[in-house]
Amino acid sequence: MKSNDPYKEMQIRSAKPTELVLLLYDGSINFLKQAKQHMHTGNIEERVKLINRAIEIVSELLASLNLTEGGAYAYKLSQLYTYMINRLFVANVTQSMEALDEVIKLLVTLRDGWRIVVTGAQPNMSSPPPVQPQGEVVMPLTLSA
Repeated sequence: MKSNDPYKEMQIRSAKPTELVLLLYDGSINFLKQAKQHMHTGNIEERVKLINRAIEIVSELLASLNLTEGGAYAYKLSQLYTYMINRLFVANVTQSMEALDEVIKLLVTLRDGWRIVVTGAQPNMSSPPPVQPQGEVVMPLTLSA
């Protein structure tokens, strides 16, 4: 993850693996909030770029799961990450604010839970209540040459 902010770059380089996950959640949430602003203003290029950055982060989180050692929790989390990636593709193609909001809420819930694990701090009570994915979980589209 390359950052233009030297402070953020140092924070990333010195973070423990558990702290990196928290930074990834924060980054994806920030990118999606910015994408929503660009969706409102009609700036398609920036919206697409920011949603794609969030997709990359969630894809990395998915790839980092150890399904063998993580058991049922890792499997359920992989399904949730896959669902979020699919919803972000929908948001990008259809300009669905609803899909963006849904993924943001899911990421905030995961981030708040992870923050408790990392720091022992209680979640931010101003965060929205957890949302359940809507519809069926569909595996991501895989293209091959």
